[in-house]
Order: sequence, then structure tokens, then C-alpha cells
Amino acid sequence: MSTLTTILGSDGIGSPSRVNINNNFTALNTDKVETSAIDTDTTLAANSDSKIPSQKAIKAYVDSGGNTNASTTVRGVVEEATDAEVLAGTGTGATGARLFVNPASIYTYLANIGYILSSAGTAGQTFTGATSPQAAFLGRGNTDDTKVVTSSGTDALTDSLANSRWAQKITTTTALNFNKVIASMGGNGGGAADDFNITIEADAAGNPSGTALYTSDTVSNVTGAQADKTFTFSVVVELAASTTYWVVFHSLNRVNNGAIQYGQNAAGTSEFATYNGSWTVDANDRARMKVQMSYTAGIIYKTDSSLTNGTIVDGFVVNSVAAGSTSTKFISVYGGFVVSGFTGLTLGSLYYANGQGSISVTDPGSTKKVGRAISTTALFALSTIT
Repeated sequence: MSTLTTILGSDGIGSPSRVNINNNFTALNTDKVETSAIDTDTTLAANSDSKIPSQKAIKAYVDSGGNTNASTTVRGVVEEATDAEVLAGTGTGATGARLFVNPASIYTYLANIGYILSSAGTAGQTFTGATSPQAAFLGRGNTDDTKVVTSSGTDALTDSLANSRWAQKITTTTALNFNKVIASMGGNGGGAADDFNITIEADAAGNPSGTALYTSDTVSNVTGAQADKTFTFSVVVELAASTTYWVVFHSLNRVNNGAIQYGQNAAGTSEFATYNGSWTVDANDRARMKVQMSYTAGIIYKTDSSLTNGTIVDGFVVNSVAAGSTSTKFISVYGGFVVSGFTGLTLGSLYYANGQGSISVTDPGSTKKVGRAISTTALFALSTIT
């Protein structure tokens, strides 16, 4: 930039002063910015070194993205895709820019096409998949009777006025899962109807312990002719193998009417007990009841090789969640995915669903192949749809 000469007040109007004034005007004229050089184009299309963009033009250019939209051959503006846009296969976003995909959206995409279910289904029971993935399936709305207790000979009713609780012993051989108990109950004479619920209790020296491991809903207005009454548990009752438990029926109103049906037990194995201040075990009777596993559609359950409808394998739960959790991570076997997190697999061996959520090289007869080991910790999942 040119230098201007200062003209002092003491300077006369002589030749030196006129020269300085003329030189100053020349310098100002040289350094001036013509209004034609001010560029108000908000796209800055001129791409010029001789134009000066206005403040407003710069702001509009920056606000608009400041660049052309990106393509496979042009560097430029992009927009993050929403989950819906990923699922729809959309290439261009709402701003007109090409879309890029966040890894979280990829996970959601896999969840929606069925390869990974995350928060898409509720755990019907407790899973420990973080320790080792557990074979699982999505409920189809069907049921399995997991244990049936029947009496023979003459059936009788024991009413709730005489006894406030009844209990049926169950000794497991293998692990036992259920979420319903169905018992034959009815009226035993006149009086008001009774309400009942059930607790599952451990054995304590041949009697129910008195501590509920699980508690069912309430069945109301038990009266009239004997009929099956269904008690439902909000979570799956999971009983350990080779262990004794008691199914305890509680009279909530204790009236001389509602009663449980029981009958003779020819085996004489001390399975039935009544309570009226203390427990009395009857070696020769047993309740008429069964426990049942009901698979709610869309809920995730452990594959159970001992049950008819529970032998399905849709995939593996790979995290540890409590019953009722909606954050279950489920990897499908239908996509041909590798499932890792196991221990002690035999490389190259074929694995089957065997037990409750577990796998082994032993075919339990269900022919539910779940995959082939590609290392000691990973399995290449196989579809078991047929």
C-alpha cells in the first residue's frame, strides 16, 4: 500500500505542499477498491483473485455448506443418513447431499433385517451369553407340557378352611423350565369363592422352605365344579437339575369352598403336603397338576432340547440379561454369521443345541445343528430351519 505524506499546518501553499497533496491523491487512487470488485454472489462462482466477497455473501456461502455435493468422483458436502434412510436404501438426504452411514445405523440395519436383534425382542428368561453364547429362539405362541403330575384312584378335594396351603413336591432330573402351572381346582361345599396364588419354594428338611423363589399371578373366584386353573409367572421359572422343589398353593381368603383336587399316589413317595399351622406330608397322595412352558410370540427363549416346541434354534444370545430385558443381543443363524465368545470348542466339529441354551457335539436326537467350530472360540452358524 502507498505511503501518504503528512502536510503540517505550518506548511505554506508553496510548491512542496502542492506536490505532496497531488502525490497523496495519486496514492489513494491507486489503492482504492472499486465497487465493481465487491462480489455479492452467494455461490462465489467467479472463483477470482481480483474480487472481494461481501460479508453477506460469505455468510450465505458458509451457511449453504460452502461446497458442491460430494459424489464418487467429487469431494464435497455429505449428510449423515438416518436409520430410516439406511433401511430404505436412500442415496440422497433431505439437504440434497449424498449420505454417509454411521456404524450405529449399520447395527440397526442388521437388527431390522433379522441378523442381529437388539432391543427388538424381550428376554423371556435369564441369559448368560456374555460368558458363552446361548442357543435361543423367538417364541411362536405355542406351549410345551414340561412336567405332568397325576393321581390315580379316587380323587378328593381338600378345602381352604381346613388348610391354608397345599404343596406338591417336584424333584428334577434335568433342569426344568416353565412359566405356568395348571391345577385341577374347584368348590368344596358352600361359601364364598376363594382366591389363590402359587409360590415355588426350595425344600427344607422335607417341607417347603417358606421362601418364595417365584410367585405366580392370582387366580380368583375358585368355586363350583373341578376344572383346570392356570397360574402364570411373569418370568420363566428355572429349576436346577437333581434338586427338590415345592409348588405351594396359597389360599388368600381361606373360606370353606375353594379347594385343590388331589388323589392317591400308588408310589407312596411323600409328594403332597398340607399346611394348617405346620406342614403335614402325605406319602400316599399327590396334586392333580402340570407345569407348562408357554412361548409368547416374539419373546426370546433358551433352546431346550428336551421339549417338543423348545428345540428350535433361531440364533444365539451373546450378552447377559435378566428376564424381561429389552436389550437382548441376538445373532441369527440364518445369515451364515460367525458367532464368537465360546470356550473349548473342537475345531471342525459340528455342534448341536443340547440342553437349555447349551451346545455340544452330541446330537440329542432333535437334529438341531447350530454350526461348525472354526476355532476353539468361534462357530460358523448354520440355519436349522429344517
